[in-house]
Amino acid sequence: MVALSFIWMTAIYLVLSLSFVYLGHMGQKAIGRANECKMTYSRPQQILVPVHTNIKEYRLYRHVQQGVKEETNAFPVLFLPGNNGS
Repeated sequence: MVALSFIWMTAIYLVLSLSFVYLGHMGQKAIGRANECKMTYSRPQQILVPVHTNIKEYRLYRHVQQGVKEETNAFPVLFLPGNNGS
């Protein structure tokens, strides 16, 4: 009875070990492939918009991406610094 359980435990251990070796080999093959994703770049630019007011502590900036066509139907939004520079 003990010999039978030892044989089963050895077989389970062998199957698990071979499975991990196979998964590791497949992972290495996946890492070795060429990167098919293209890198994206952000080129933000803030342009000061002249606003005639008596309040000097706030300024209005226009956020544009360099190399991106401007849309003619643009509308103002509130820009909270964080992503793309602050």
